[in-house]
Amino acid sequence: DNNPDLQPYEATNYDLSAEYYPATGGQLSLGLFHKDIDNPIYTFRSTEQNVTYDGRQFTRLRYTQQRNGDAGRLSGVELSWNQPFYFLPGVLKGLGLTSNVAFITSELRIAGRDDALPFLGQPDRVTNLIPYFQPEPFEARFAYARRSGFLSQVNTPGFDRFMAPRETMDLTLRYQILGQGLEVIGTARNLTNAPEVGYQGNVGQYDLHVLTGRTFSIGLRTTR
Repeated sequence: DNNPDLQPYEATNYDLSAEYYPATGGQLSLGLFHKDIDNPIYTFRSTEQNVTYDGRQFTRLRYTQQRNGDAGRLSGVELSWNQPFYFLPGVLKGLGLTSNVAFITSELRIAGRDDALPFLGQPDRVTNLIPYFQPEPFEARFAYARRSGFLSQVNTPGFDRFMAPRETMDLTLRYQILGQGLEVIGTARNLTNAPEVGYQGNVGQYDLHVLTGRTFSIGLRTTR
């Protein structure tokens, strides 16, 4: 159902960051952030039995509408470490690591509800770990990512929908040929075939299990 009273989403952001560059190369960084949100927009969904709507009787009625919440907020800290290990001997100097982790607290306030809701689509922890090995002209890069669960839909109390935590692993291989003008690239996505899992109300009520499958590709890229 359309909502003519829907107000625009507005946010005020505050960010603070510090970086350190050690003598061994690489970068360490710390970031703090906070976001105050007015009129957060969410999609409300509900299912009712044996109701009358717009003069008609329905045995089962599903209702969907975009609405404004009262307010929302996000606060968190992000830690990052990027380190090429060029100081190691021999071929090991091609090793490196890119990593970051974010810890986030969030809140969504909705009129008529006094329970605590996290902000829509916002996990409270996100982790990325990417070791790589790049002795020219070859490069191998492995990516591990994990995010915690998050609120995906606002329904009536006790029937809100959530997505469960998920871990994925990807692999990318590159090989340069003809100098730096052409390279072969192979990728493998979601190596463990991690599913997307959702539930309603609480973790004991799983009702979504989607296998997106593994994806493999190979191709050529030129920079000329």
